[in-house]
Amino acid sequence: MIAVAGILGQEVLGVSPKWFLAGAKDYGVPLLALVAIQQVLFGAIETTRYTNYKSGEKNALFPLDPAGLNSEANAIKEIKNGRLAMVAFVGFAVQAIVSFHFGGGERHGGGGGGADGLVSPSPCLTPPPLSPVHPINHS
Repeated sequence: MIAVAGILGQEVLGVSPKWFLAGAKDYGVPLLALVAIQQVLFGAIETTRYTNYKSGEKNALFPLDPAGLNSEANAIKEIKNGRLAMVAFVGFAVQAIVSFHFGGGERHGGGGGGADGLVSPSPCLTPPPLSPVHPINHS
C-alpha cells in the first residue's frame, strides 16, 4: 500500500527518475554495503516478528496504536485495501511498460506517451498504413 502511495506522490510531484527507472540510478552507495545493511536491518525486524508470532503476541513489534485501530474488523478492511493496492500496482506496472516501451518513453527519446512516439513491439503487429483516399465513393 505504501508503494502505491509513493508512486502516486512521485507522479504528482514530478520527481525524477520515474519509479520504474529508480533502480538504474546511481545513488552513490556500493551495492554490497546496501545489501549488508538491508540484511542486518530486515533480519532483525523479521526475527523479532517471528519470535513474537511464535509466542502468540500480536503486533508486539509495533505496539503503538493511539487511534485504537488494531481490531478484527479493521484487519479485514486492511486485507481488502491491500488487495486493492496490489491491483493498483499491477495497473501502474502495465502503464509503465506500455508508456516506456511503446509510448515514446526515455528509451525512445520522447517525453512521454502519445501516438506520435508509438513503436511496434513486432512487425507482425504493425497495422497497414491508412490510405489518404477513402475507398467509398460518396457521389
